[in-house]
Amino acid sequence: NRKDRNTANGELKTKCTSEFTQLRDDWYDETKKLPEQFTLDTVNLKHWYIQDGSVTNENRNPVISICWPTEDEVERLVKEVKNLIGDASLYENNRGEYTIYIPSDYVDSFFGMIGSCPVDSYKYKWIRK
Repeated sequence: NRKDRNTANGELKTKCTSEFTQLRDDWYDETKKLPEQFTLDTVNLKHWYIQDGSVTNENRNPVISICWPTEDEVERLVKEVKNLIGDASLYENNRGEYTIYIPSDYVDSFFGMIGSCPVDSYKYKWIRK
């Protein structure tokens, strides 16, 4: 019965600015793309880890999923991670799903680089052994 359902509707409006249009154009064509000028830094890495990262069940090492449409973009991101963290980061392609693994010897360095968790609801991603 429609009268018995509670529903809530909302609307969000933002001011249209040329900066947002440029960001959209930089990051999207028909699909998401990695901008040519993109360089990974510790802030991007922290945000990426919060969004697409987790820790493994067995040793609690950080892993980050790479969700990009082309393998060239994946390889660019892997190179950026290796430039920032070191060559020890591991990269795996499992049937088109790409993951970066941070080995045990680099975990302290990784968390030192990205700093503390900024949001309580994501602290489980910072919990280690």
